[in-house]
Amino acid sequence: MAADFPKAYGRTIPWEPCGYTPAQIRSAYGIGKTALTGKGVKIAIVSLLASSTLRADVNTYATNHGEKPFASGQLTLRLPADASIYLGDDEGTMDLEAVHAIAPDAAVVFDVGTGSVTGDGVLDALTDIVDHRLADVVTSSYYQGTLPGGEEPEEQVSPAVIQATEQSLQQAAVEGISVNFTSGDSGGLPDGTRQLNYPGSSPWVTSVGGTSLAIGVKGEYAWETGWETDASPLSADGTSWTKPLPGEFSGGAGGGASTVFPQPFFQRHVVPTALSTLAGGKPMRTIPDIAALADFHTGFLIGVSYPAADGEAAEYRESSSGGTSLACPLIAGMEALANQAAGGEPLGFANPALYALQGTKAYHDVTDHPRGAHSMEAVAAKVAIPRSQQVITKLFTLGQAADAGLVSGAGYDTVTGVGSPTGNFFDALGDTADRE
Repeated sequence: MAADFPKAYGRTIPWEPCGYTPAQIRSAYGIGKTALTGKGVKIAIVSLLASSTLRADVNTYATNHGEKPFASGQLTLRLPADASIYLGDDEGTMDLEAVHAIAPDAAVVFDVGTGSVTGDGVLDALTDIVDHRLADVVTSSYYQGTLPGGEEPEEQVSPAVIQATEQSLQQAAVEGISVNFTSGDSGGLPDGTRQLNYPGSSPWVTSVGGTSLAIGVKGEYAWETGWETDASPLSADGTSWTKPLPGEFSGGAGGGASTVFPQPFFQRHVVPTALSTLAGGKPMRTIPDIAALADFHTGFLIGVSYPAADGEAAEYRESSSGGTSLACPLIAGMEALANQAAGGEPLGFANPALYALQGTKAYHDVTDHPRGAHSMEAVAAKVAIPRSQQVITKLFTLGQAADAGLVSGAGYDTVTGVGSPTGNFFDALGDTADRE
């Protein structure tokens, strides 16, 4: 507990937890009660770059936490000659460690696209995976416009790129490949507008949103809120929080209605009209579809080698991380478990099955107030100020969807979609996909 700091919401606030371990996350989402490991299933990770110590880091991390390192032939790195490879890529390393944490026996392909083949790095890797049927499940923490131009909204992505990507995604569906992309880490905007990224907004993609997850001391699922946080810094004299609580919007998962794609059939009668329409128009594709742990302040422990301070040797370090870039590979790993639960039958295009389970025991229905209508969940955290030696303390209030310009509540919402998986998810998804 942050006992030396001011109270908030009438009580002493805890420090943010250290990053959760693979065993804790498997336990919280009910995987520990199954015998599922992803055996016989292939997962592909779409990336735009890779750490030069990727394989060594994920195996060191696994060993450090009592997990199984990748066996010989279990991990394939598809790195073209012009791939961007450098020391310290925590994005791709987290993707790989998260997938392996959920499905430790699944075969994994780490595929880097450079844009040299199709003109777009994401499309490069996706096309390679689909054309060669390299996987049953795909996950990507990137999207068109990520590099070098930043986070381009869907409507600014070239129509030619969208057309080519949609063709590849539809081919994936025909081949029985489940494709997952993040909903983004920019939240909505406080003025109520949304900025959706592509291909996450495609109806052929499972868009993965984010949560803040509380895990109990015995690994039990305690509660979740949607990942939308407000922050208030500690005063210089340490006696108060400087901005009226909950503070100002700090970050969270993206969501909302597309300006490009009309509402797909699987969202009808599930997504409320108020969330799927823009300015009174027709219903549109709305994201996310599903969610899992993403909040940096209730994050996942990752291990990555970085350049040492003297610039001479790599230094392996472990720290907490997050983002929908974490949630997406977690969901991909869980889909791999559902594939295994279905006897190895690929789920393929997963969205119809995911929505068919809405309102069942397959999901936690995540809301902003998991412990009552007036409950407020918050943690204290030390935050390093970029490009400075300063570290400050902030209070982070969780589940602040309204301040992110999004909606969180019972049923489908624009932060967590249909919800987060429970231990019933794996068998139920496999059974539903069979019926579809």
